[in-house]
Amino acid sequence: MPHRGKHPEDGPHGVGEREAWVYMVLCSDGTLYTGWTFDLEARMKAHNEGRGARYTSGRRPVKRAYCEKVQSKSEALRREMAIKKMPGPEKRRLAAAYLARFEGGELPWEKSGKSTGSPGST
Repeated sequence: MPHRGKHPEDGPHGVGEREAWVYMVLCSDGTLYTGWTFDLEARMKAHNEGRGARYTSGRRPVKRAYCEKVQSKSEALRREMAIKKMPGPEKRRLAAAYLARFEGGELPWEKSGKSTGSPGST
């Protein structure tokens, strides 16, 4: 079996050992999209240029609604799946808390002061 060369996304300790990010973006239609990446700023730019994900390409512009740094790709994938499995209200609370603390913004469903039935999310 041929030796696999060093991949640019591999960390100093091998495959999947590079720090990664799990994030949610708020789409222009009020929905949340959840994903992971090694480069958060490049991924946000890609989403807003229509190259980030099929889901977000027609829902631009997007705004970061949550992010969390994790220690590896495998941890990012696990956390992404955990967030995707959360009920909508729980995702919205997570995003709202992040925005209030770090971005100074508010989400569409907070403007009335009531929690609405929710925009969809992935």
